[in-house]
Amino acid sequence: MFFMKETFDNASGPVALIHAVVNKLDEVELEEDSILSQFISGTQAMAPEDRGNALLENADILSALKAAQDHH
Repeated sequence: MFFMKETFDNASGPVALIHAVVNKLDEVELEEDSILSQFISGTQAMAPEDRGNALLENADILSALKAAQDHH
């Protein structure tokens, strides 16, 4: 079970999506070098709050989220 704490405003959507994907990796295949795959492997051993902080510091994910918001 992968759990990540929301450590910044407006994180509920991205955190929910990450939870949904990571906790179904037996049914979802991620590209090995994808941003999400790299995030998961880099945070697997972290505590939930540390994972939330890592999300806040992940420029690639934040950039993708901003692009999705701007496009919406």
